[in-house]
Amino acid sequence: MAYLIGIDLGTTRIKAIVVDETGRQHRVVSAPTPSRDEGDGRVVYEGAALWSVIVRLIRELVSQIDPGQVAGVACASMGEAGFLVDDQGRELFPALAWFDPRTRPIAEELVARLGRETLRSITGLPADFTYSVSKLLWYREHDRARFQRARYWLNMADWVAFRLSGVAATDFSLASRTMAFDVRQEVWSSEILDECGLEASLLPTPVPGGTRVGRVTGPAARETGLPEDVSVCSGAHDQLASALAVGATRESRVLNSCGTAETILTALSADGFERALPHQEVVIGHHLFPSLFYGMTTLRTSGLSATWFVREMLTGTDPDYDELGRRAEQSEVGARGLRFFPYFRTSADVVGAPDAAMILGLRDFHTNADLARALLEGLSFEARRLLDRLQKGAGVAPKVVRAVGGSTANRCWMQLKADVMGLPLQVAAHQEGAGFGAALLAGLGSGLLTETDLNRLSEGSTRQFSIRAEEHAKYAGLYQHHLELLPLALEGARRAGRDERRGDVSPK
Repeated sequence: MAYLIGIDLGTTRIKAIVVDETGRQHRVVSAPTPSRDEGDGRVVYEGAALWSVIVRLIRELVSQIDPGQVAGVACASMGEAGFLVDDQGRELFPALAWFDPRTRPIAEELVARLGRETLRSITGLPADFTYSVSKLLWYREHDRARFQRARYWLNMADWVAFRLSGVAATDFSLASRTMAFDVRQEVWSSEILDECGLEASLLPTPVPGGTRVGRVTGPAARETGLPEDVSVCSGAHDQLASALAVGATRESRVLNSCGTAETILTALSADGFERALPHQEVVIGHHLFPSLFYGMTTLRTSGLSATWFVREMLTGTDPDYDELGRRAEQSEVGARGLRFFPYFRTSADVVGAPDAAMILGLRDFHTNADLARALLEGLSFEARRLLDRLQKGAGVAPKVVRAVGGSTANRCWMQLKADVMGLPLQVAAHQEGAGFGAALLAGLGSGLLTETDLNRLSEGSTRQFSIRAEEHAKYAGLYQHHLELLPLALEGARRAGRDERRGDVSPK
């Protein structure tokens, strides 16, 4: 029996999964993503710490199977973040997290020079500080001498493949998270790179997802326990790997990926790409395969909000989604007047949104059950808002939404989403969406699987949440109230943020 290994290098956890050629999952192992919090939203990842965890997880997997039967390995990862490596493959800087705010001024300067419309037209991306090109410019500004020693910039999944194979390559989906990739031409943009003073040779070769880029090297084999002849394949941005896992490589499918961040995503044809381009609230990028694109709307703090609430307000420990759901079910529709706006980190599509969440309507009779309900309702309203924007901008009209990710373990939350969105919600069979998608790409690149196999293995769901008519009717009005209160919540958060920076917390 042949095996495939998929790695999911996420913002908060690293997972590794082994599946066989029939798509059956044999084992999943995981560990927290090691990071260093430098305060004020600034977070970095050290290469040595990340690699140590990845090696340990791979060794744990291969100890349970016949390593000689492993055909391929691929990695999916968070977007935007990555490492600059020298000609010896050594990391020159810690990797800035995708959400690290210290690149804001540089991103603003770049937008001023090139213009939002130019950047949007070339890359499909709305102007934002998170993308890789701003990080490259920050590294150069921070330490030019060290920057000049750089041989390659590697997105996280590309870096893992590089550590395994010694080959620098990136797939289309991760390339399009750099804000330096011409998504129509599938090449690095000379216009953007020239304006930034960057050489295209610094960037890895763009290839379709699931391309065999090399094989496991001798040193990597000794570290991981993988044989040297195992195919190393290009992976994907984690959201696009999840899309592959549920069949959202077809325009009729809509994915709700529920992780630290939450996305609503659909595949787009070339014509669909052009139709969505004027709608700045929709992030457009290159999908995994040639001439295929995607439209995506994102809430950056979905799972993060739930984790914060459980840790700080309920159990004081790591996420217990079951307990969160049980508490929320003890309240009622509308959470007795409480409203939660989950913008712990700047919203990707709300202009001027601050890095602050807001709770409105808190009274002395409210309980933590009401707070839990308000949290899940607020997140569900945001999921509906993301879906509405995708429908308007990309012209999609889904009949069902396919959900994948850790948050789908919370049945209460998934039912609320179905009620609020007014669409049935199917929880995908493969809950390790990004890891399973990476394993499929390893199968494609190694020759073990065909595109027909990928379509077949992406079918199926474990359970479906149907719309409850009475609750949907109630939530229709509450959703409109959420939208009406949104400007008030954002302004309150902005004012609180200004007062905090001044050190002035006195009442006005």
